[in-house]
Amino acid sequence: MEQKHFINLTNGIEYIPKLESKDYGFVRIQSTHCEQKQWSRLIEEVDYSLLINLAIGNECFVYDYGARKEVSRAIWQGLTFIRTACNYWFYQIDYSRIVVIRGNSEKDCTDYFYREIKSLSEIAKKKLRYCLKFVNQNKKSVQLIGISKSTMMDGNLQFYKEILQKHFN
Repeated sequence: MEQKHFINLTNGIEYIPKLESKDYGFVRIQSTHCEQKQWSRLIEEVDYSLLINLAIGNECFVYDYGARKEVSRAIWQGLTFIRTACNYWFYQIDYSRIVVIRGNSEKDCTDYFYREIKSLSEIAKKKLRYCLKFVNQNKKSVQLIGISKSTMMDGNLQFYKEILQKHFN
């Protein structure tokens, strides 16, 4: 299978100059959804290109920058939730995989995440079920990896706009 790369909007745009290739897509995994525990909205808004790539077995990398912290919430919490929800495609519950790591601390979110996945909105469940038909059954789980660093540029829309204009003009 292939490696696929995704830039998380907006702060992840800062990664574009560091990537060797222009072969990447964009996703928007909002940390606000994680902070407010809006898990259905998180799944509802995940781009289909990311979900289909996960389903067919590609290794997917999501790049982001955290606002004055090494790992963005979208990475440490959002991707963990998305990965857990997508692993339901394989009809197995692997409780060893649901540990959220933030900085130097770990939190076991196994029971909480599984309860939340079971109570997702019908729209979110339908989206995940749609992608299920494309799942590579030779795989045992999705490969979703987050790459994150700290930034001081959070909220500086002009900075991100200049990066996009430079790399797409």
